[in-house]
Amino acid sequence: ELSDLDLSRLKEALNVLSHFRGMPQFDWVDELRLRFKMGLHDPKNPRPFVSFEDSAYNTGVEYFTPIYTAIDEKTTISIDYKSFKRSSSKEFVLSPYFLKEYNNRWFVLGKSPGYERVSIYALDRILSLKNAGVPYEETDIDFECYFDNVIGVTLSDQEPEIVEIWVSSQQLSYVETKPLHRSQSIISSDETGGVVQIEVIPNYELEDKILGMGEHAKVLAPESLKAKIKARIAENLKNYE
Repeated sequence: ELSDLDLSRLKEALNVLSHFRGMPQFDWVDELRLRFKMGLHDPKNPRPFVSFEDSAYNTGVEYFTPIYTAIDEKTTISIDYKSFKRSSSKEFVLSPYFLKEYNNRWFVLGKSPGYERVSIYALDRILSLKNAGVPYEETDIDFECYFDNVIGVTLSDQEPEIVEIWVSSQQLSYVETKPLHRSQSIISSDETGGVVQIEVIPNYELEDKILGMGEHAKVLAPESLKAKIKARIAENLKNYE
């Protein structure tokens, strides 16, 4: 017979495993969890006390398993894809290489015939997916290091730059405990705030991080990033005129 401690530990384990819903080889978790709950009722703990960000109901999560399988088996796929910038969808044949999650969204990286660079597609913008039946193009890219120089998933041919951001004292402790990037360092500070330095390729996700801090952040360098932030703030202000 299971003790109360055993039951508690089993419930904790199943709650953690449920975070992997939608991933390959974890289809059994939901069924096991439901059967466990139906078979055992604990009146002492009627409410859950652990919460994860849940992406199980996001559009496109149903494509995770077939893409994962295509990567594992090295087979090509054809996706009907509609980006935010296009009014209509477009079909892409893809040799998929890597799945990456950022900001509670999943992305697939792969190579399409006729394209020199690796492309990235958001799963929630895929309208349909099928096997392409064309030869798979191998890659020697180490995707574990592929995003080392960026925040998020947007890559370009730019070289990494030293980015310096003044952050107010109200926001600085948060940035210290949750760094913007692994290269982050605090190069100076006083009672008003501090200067955060990172070495990255500037991209849209970095801009969003800075703008998300509102009046508590100011770009000091490089000038090109400073100008972009200033222009986006100016455009935003027009919405309030």
